[in-house]
Amino acid sequence: MRALTAASGLVLVVVLLVASTFVGFLFATAGTAVHPPLVRVAAPLACEGRFEIETRDYSYKPGQSGIEHRYWCTGADGTRESVTMRAIAYAFLVYSGFAFGASVLLALPALWWIDRNAPRWQSTIAGFARRTGVSARRAGVGLHRAQRPPGSSLDERLRQLQGLHEAGLITLEDYERRKVELLAEL
Repeated sequence: MRALTAASGLVLVVVLLVASTFVGFLFATAGTAVHPPLVRVAAPLACEGRFEIETRDYSYKPGQSGIEHRYWCTGADGTRESVTMRAIAYAFLVYSGFAFGASVLLALPALWWIDRNAPRWQSTIAGFARRTGVSARRAGVGLHRAQRPPGSSLDERLRQLQGLHEAGLITLEDYERRKVELLAEL
């Protein structure tokens, strides 16, 4: 893609990973606390035998109560083992993976649209920069007409422009365009 650099692509992947991890965490913790069957997606990973969900109401003070969910695995030999934490951890991984896959599938059309429309945006930004006298450099650093001291000579302004270019503060294209604008003021 023309509009995306390797660095911005890496940033996008990191943002999608962080967001997907958060979504996976929400589903695996709060989601399974409210609706315990949500953990069933992790059952094949957490248990090789029969997976069971046990919900128990309890009271720890008069007038107060709670609900406890436990996940059990009954093996082929009939032994019953609690796999609550393992099931929630695997549910976290599964939901994070689903969220990452969905976000990538949703991001691809958006990236395609951005890439397709980037030249139009760049020409709009360049037009705005020409009208306002601001350099169209990506970082926004440039020569603004308001920064020019009144009464400075053309020679001084051209030297200042060349100094900005040599210092790497403006691109060659910006330098050439601004030089033509300055010479046109004669």
